[in-house]
Parts: sequence; C-alpha cells; structure tokens
Amino acid sequence: MKRERIHKHIFRLKMLVAGLIFLMAVWIFFDTFILLPRSITPGVEGMEAVFVVFASGIALAVVMAFSIIVAGVAILLLGFGVIVCIKERKYNPLAGGEAADPRRYKTCRILADVLLIVSIGVVTVYHCFITANQAVLFIGGVSVSAAAFGILIFTEVLAEIAAKQMNNEP
Repeated sequence: MKRERIHKHIFRLKMLVAGLIFLMAVWIFFDTFILLPRSITPGVEGMEAVFVVFASGIALAVVMAFSIIVAGVAILLLGFGVIVCIKERKYNPLAGGEAADPRRYKTCRILADVLLIVSIGVVTVYHCFITANQAVLFIGGVSVSAAAFGILIFTEVLAEIAAKQMNNEP
C-alpha cells in the first residue's frame, strides 16, 4: 500500500472513532431526556404520591444534570481530540508534505490518542453506572466503546507498521 493511502486510512479510522464517541455522547442525551423520564412512574396513590413525585423529580433533575456534564465533558475532550488529529495529519511524515515533522507528529499522535481514550472512558463509565439496569443500553454502550477502543488500537498498530516500512525503504 502506498504511504499516502495509509496516511489517509489512519486519519479516517481516527475520525471513525471520533464519530462513535460522538454518537455515544448523543445517546447519553437521548437516554437522559427521552427514555429516563418515561421510566419513572410512581406506583403509589393519595398523599404519598405527592412526595414520591416530588422526590422522583429531584432525582431526575440530578441525573439529568450529571448526564449533561458527562456528555459535555466527553464532547469537549472529543473536540480537542479531533483538532489534534487534524494537526497530527498535517505533521505526519507519511504525507510527505512540507509540514512533515516527526517530532510534532509524535506529540500530536500521543495527545490525540490520550484525548480520544479519555473521551471513550468518560462515556463508558456513564454507560456502566447509569444504564447498568437497562441491559440493551448497557450492552450497546459498552460494545460501541469496545469497538472504538479496538479501532483506535488497530490504527496505532497500522501507523507503527507504516512508519517502520517507511524507514526501511531505500
């Protein structure tokens, strides 16, 4: 495979990981604002129902605030990760352009991976604790996290193999 094609594949795979993380963050909003309020139905009647509705409303507000914070942090980290991925693409020696700088490339590559991994971790922790009682949401969230992490590892292995082949070329 040509160096330019590998360079493009590496960038596309990292953007795929970013897209999966973004979908998981959007899923947090969907779960919080659409599915969660429907699941809270008090089963009591009379005067006790007033207190149960009030308490469940407060609990729902706390969970919604926590979910907004978690999704916001994940999207913020993801945004920084995408910016650093774009810089990584610019400095990649496989691209062969004027801006190719191996030192900056390594720095951007490490920083992009750390930001993406932390973002994956944030949404995975949310899915493990908040949606643990809903099996479909839990399995879906954790499997997408695992897929994103696996793609990121594959991307790094592909980048290392391409770098070693580039160094061995005459």
